[in-house]
Amino acid sequence: MITQEANNDVKKQEMGNISSNDKDSDEKNSLLVLSYFDRIRGPSILYCEETFEHFELRNVLDVLEFGTFIFAFRNYQTVNHIFHLESEFARGGIETVMITFMIKNTEVEDVFRYLESKTPILEDFSRDIKELKELPKILYRLSKLDDIFTIGSKKFREEFLKIYATYHERLRPSFIKETWRKIEVVCPICKSSKELDIPERIINRESFLTSVLIPEFRVCNHAFMQFINKDFEVRGYQKVDFKIKGFELKEKLKPQDIDVFSVKMNLKPEILIQSLNAFLFKRKILLLICNDVEIKQSIELFFRYLFQDSFKIDLSILTRKEYKKNKDIYKDHVILGKKIIGASKNYLNNKLKREKEVINCFYNEVESLSSIINLRDKIRELYILSKKICECFNRKGTPQYFNRKDVIRELEDAYYIKIKKDYFFFLNNIVKNYFNVQIMWLQDYIADKIEEMWGISPRVKAKKK
Repeated sequence: MITQEANNDVKKQEMGNISSNDKDSDEKNSLLVLSYFDRIRGPSILYCEETFEHFELRNVLDVLEFGTFIFAFRNYQTVNHIFHLESEFARGGIETVMITFMIKNTEVEDVFRYLESKTPILEDFSRDIKELKELPKILYRLSKLDDIFTIGSKKFREEFLKIYATYHERLRPSFIKETWRKIEVVCPICKSSKELDIPERIINRESFLTSVLIPEFRVCNHAFMQFINKDFEVRGYQKVDFKIKGFELKEKLKPQDIDVFSVKMNLKPEILIQSLNAFLFKRKILLLICNDVEIKQSIELFFRYLFQDSFKIDLSILTRKEYKKNKDIYKDHVILGKKIIGASKNYLNNKLKREKEVINCFYNEVESLSSIINLRDKIRELYILSKKICECFNRKGTPQYFNRKDVIRELEDAYYIKIKKDYFFFLNNIVKNYFNVQIMWLQDYIADKIEEMWGISPRVKAKKK
């Protein structure tokens, strides 16, 4: 068994800059443990970077036939991957080794799915461990109660610690709390300003100045470059001569062209909530209004302005009398009016959470121009982010599964918007229904496989929903 204190200095010397000495408190709540089945002592710890009470791990090590599985302790939850190592020294020609990744179950909201998402990393880790040619002989000699560092050569120690540190880093980052800084950004062209959240990881990549591209629509209708130093101070700006493809304004409507007061007076919030939901899911809308030409014109201009540089919408506006004469034409439309004809079950069941947040902000803001600009910007944000997810999918070809964490980080780094899990699921629904792109997520695949293992068929799963 390893004596951690005796090897502390050796580890630090061999690892050099491979892992940070100043770990965040969140990182200390995760452990990466290698164990093996010793022919004399039974289940034993091979290596762990941290000192911890590991007696409960014997319960896991006794289960040696299940491949990859999750096991919960009182204070920790673990995902475990067992593999065999060919050895000329072992009885039967193989050694049994297990990799365990442990976290405190209070650190992650959905612990089960989080741990399952680590399975491919553990499999990669096992493949790299198998490449260490000295390891079978070391495992054989460990039965004499020596430890891994006194037995192995210097080259082995360097390779082993490098592999261990690499995979520990790959396993930890997705639940370490991200640090963001608020920075006031000023457009060098129109002098518009806005306070943006910038992830610290972006600024920390460079030694002094970091160039950050501010895309169109995050501050104004211009894209520009800003330069930020290590103290998160803006040191300069630069114009850029290109536009982000697909986001050029095609219409000339301005917020001043819209009679916002008239819209708020004649269009109830619940109607606008359902309209937004229908447009995001690429459905046709028929809006029934009273017989007033001015109101109809105001509402038409309002919707044109909101969606002119984002989603394409199919909107018809009729009086009730006009609708009654042509009912058959609008059978495939979502019909909304004074009494919310055809109100969706989602609306009635209070499920349109995101749409309600966006629309309620519009109605609650007193200043007309500010309210409509903010509503337009939020719709534009939904369009840009969901389209970016599609571009990630298309750019990488068609791999079997995508990792949500990687896509979320790409969105955050490109547009400086914090993407929470429920917001990402909302965007994914837009990708699926508006852009007609079905992306297979690694986390969903793993969860489905586990449910299959437990005998939960897709039909039963659908029934539960």
